[in-house]
Amino acid sequence: MQKTEKQKAPNLIVTRILAVLLLLQSGLFLGLGWQYYILNSNARIRPFWNYTQNQPEITWQNFSAYLNGVIDFAVESHLVSALLESVALFLLAILIFIAAIGFFKLWRFAWDMAIFVQGVTLALAVALYFTSRPGHLYILMLVSLIMVAYLSYAHVRVLFLPEDRRYLKEEEAR
Repeated sequence: MQKTEKQKAPNLIVTRILAVLLLLQSGLFLGLGWQYYILNSNARIRPFWNYTQNQPEITWQNFSAYLNGVIDFAVESHLVSALLESVALFLLAILIFIAAIGFFKLWRFAWDMAIFVQGVTLALAVALYFTSRPGHLYILMLVSLIMVAYLSYAHVRVLFLPEDRRYLKEEEAR
């Protein structure tokens, strides 16, 4: 039994809405990662141009010197946890962005990646809850729980199944 375009349209609208929500979540994670690192550093990290001020072009050596300076500063100031959390949030933001693109293009792995990232985010939030309890922890938990609820919507999951299993799951979703 083939679906008509009118029957497919609501499911595609839901996936587009989820894609936009994933993009917003990606931006939120980037912002939280940056803000958390800056707020916990008690001083601004030296900008990249300090290392490249006297050099005409940016090279890998300049960039590695900058990264080494940031890591040394974080270790001296006891900011390793802030640095690790910021890196984790940046990586999660990149994965969420890829999943959002996948939702727009209906790539089969997009749903799996989105659920995986939400699970990792919730695991990170639980770990932070028992270690440092930062202020943005509850925002991470709330956003991830809402996204898991929306991603678990049966008609959304069905769109990302292989064609041979899609018809059976559509019948179960009704």
